[in-house]
Amino acid sequence: MDLTKYEKARIVGARALQLAMGAPAFIKLSKEELEKITYSTVEIAKMELAKNLIPITVRRPLPEKVETDVIPSEELTEEEAELVGLQETSEEEDFGSEEE
Repeated sequence: MDLTKYEKARIVGARALQLAMGAPAFIKLSKEELEKITYSTVEIAKMELAKNLIPITVRRPLPEKVETDVIPSEELTEEEAELVGLQETSEEEDFGSEEE
């Protein structure tokens, strides 16, 4: 799955911060290559991302599939009621029906 430009920017920024704080790089660069990129941690992070070496995962939120405010409770199937949380209790479990 491809990353969005916002996810890429977040990953590169986070990895560049790690490199700036002294974390070891995942790629080996010669002294000439480091001088060419002027020892930029952002450029090193971009190179690591291009080679898929950064061990950072992205968690994307998924939309909910059950809309509880639209479905009336009488028309729900038993499985849908369990998903929504409107499952009816049996007479044995109903503590309000006991008389003292």
